[in-house]
Amino acid sequence: MAHLQWLDSYRIHIDMIDQQHLQLMRLINKLDDAVTGRDREAVGQVLNELTSAVLNHFEFEEKLMAETGHGHLKAHKKLHDRFTEKLVNFAHLFDGGECIIEEFHPFLLEWFARHIEEDKDYGVTAAAEMNAPSDKKPGWLRRTFGKKE
Repeated sequence: MAHLQWLDSYRIHIDMIDQQHLQLMRLINKLDDAVTGRDREAVGQVLNELTSAVLNHFEFEEKLMAETGHGHLKAHKKLHDRFTEKLVNFAHLFDGGECIIEEFHPFLLEWFARHIEEDKDYGVTAAAEMNAPSDKKPGWLRRTFGKKE
């Protein structure tokens, strides 16, 4: 199967998020390599790595959205929850010995592209917060990632 290639259009313009997205893309490609190599043990290992990376990424995004007062946090969290449920379900099927990859890999490719587009919405809000004038007490987002004064 074809590997994902990082495109400049995937950038959210928040370095931490862009790095997390790049890592997710690399894990999707690594999963493809394990499947192509017909290495069930490697597939399981990468599936675990991907699950962990996705959960950490979602947690970070949701914290970022809450900190910046993004109005669509609840809806975005529902998207995260639905994807997490599917990811966990695929992992359980795999652990049960089922061959899931033919269905799972296209699902991951579609999800990745859609997720990037969904994240661009809050990326604008978060970037504005990080670079806002410092007339108010800075939140963790600006303290961590914002412009230095």
